[in-house]
Amino acid sequence: MSEPDNDKFKDFSDKLAQHQKVREAKEKESRPNPVPVKEMNLGVRILVDMFAAMIVGTLLGFGVDSFFDTQPFGIIVGLIVGLAAGVTNLVRTIENWDKKNDSNDLQD
Repeated sequence: MSEPDNDKFKDFSDKLAQHQKVREAKEKESRPNPVPVKEMNLGVRILVDMFAAMIVGTLLGFGVDSFFDTQPFGIIVGLIVGLAAGVTNLVRTIENWDKKNDSNDLQD
């Protein structure tokens, strides 16, 4: 290869690198802020706790109904008890998370 060809390739690679930097800067500016992982994990945990508590309460109510032959009252009471347990877990989880974040804010 001759010298002019090397210069052409060097000019091309310089222009390409410059365009890539501009494109990366534009992409950085246009990206939306992602949801922080901690908050997303907390939301999923609360959802799973609520759902699990309601399912367990309903299944226990179904078991009571089957044992005492009192359908549908056991399922209804079990669902209500499961919902109450889920709300209790929700409040406890949020209070613990809030205390942890308040102590982190004080350290920063």
